This record gives sequence, C-alpha cells and structure tokens, in this order.
Amino acid sequence: MQTVLMLMPKLESAEGDAYYEEIWKQPFACRFMAKGDGSPGMPKEAGKGNGQMLEIKRSMPMDLQKKLETLEYHQELLLQIVENAREEFSKLIVRRKLSRGEVEALLRLCEEMSIKMEEQKAEGLVYFAPLFQEFSFRLNRKLDARETVEALRKQELFSPLMDEFRKYF
Repeated sequence: MQTVLMLMPKLESAEGDAYYEEIWKQPFACRFMAKGDGSPGMPKEAGKGNGQMLEIKRSMPMDLQKKLETLEYHQELLLQIVENAREEFSKLIVRRKLSRGEVEALLRLCEEMSIKMEEQKAEGLVYFAPLFQEFSFRLNRKLDARETVEALRKQELFSPLMDEFRKYF
C-alpha cells in the first residue's frame, strides 16, 4: 500500500470532531496525528481551535494506485493526441484503457514479430499468415488484432510488419 498524506486545518467546533470521526470511518485506513506531536490515534485537541494542522495518512490499495498511474499515463497520451490528431495508436491505448506496462508488452511483441518477419523473408518466405496468427494469439485480450494493426499502421509504427499483417484480415 502507498501512503498518501493530506494536511487539514482543524475545525473550531464540535462539528469538527464529528467531521474527523466521519473521515475515520471511510473505507481507507486512516491515522490521525496532531502535527508535531507524532501521537497516533485521534488527538484529544482535535476541533479545539488551537491552530494546529492535522495530518491525515491514508493508505491507498495497490489496484487504486495502478488505476491512478494508468490515468496519468492516459493524460500524457491525450496531450500528444491534442497536439497531433494522427495519433491513432495513442487513441486506441486510451480507449482500451491499457496501462503503460501493457503498451510496453505490445511494443515488445511488435518488435519480436518484426524481427521474425525479417528472418523469414531472409529465408525466402513470402506468406506470413502464421506470424499474424501468433501475433493475434499473443495480443492483449483488451485489443482486437485488426483494430490494433490499423492503429499502428496509421501512426506509422512497425510499418512493414503492419502492412503485411493487413493482408490477412
């Protein structure tokens, strides 16, 4: 779990105590401390108006952390898309909600398939349907082979490979 730290001003009323108690019941694991004293638990002086800040430590579940990282990655891609409307592959990544790791795995797969195709061409092969079938089988389950090939081709990524794969739809 990752710990997120928030600072909040103390409230100067009985409502402040109720507010902090309500936060305490939230689904995240919370720990309250008066800033500077380091004491765990709900500080007795909370809501008394002494001007201290409360540190709220919330532990974020890993799946939520991964979602946040994916959203940050998608935000970066969206900025690229705004700057260049031809970013079809980037649009596909965002539309299919792929994480950075999933995209890196896809790019490694494309690189591997490109190398295999070049090796097969050097051996004199001209029919690459089995290679396309392997690509389709190993492709992330969130992606459609045809849509992925078209997006990569339009963004001019792995062009020779995608041009060849396009023949087998």
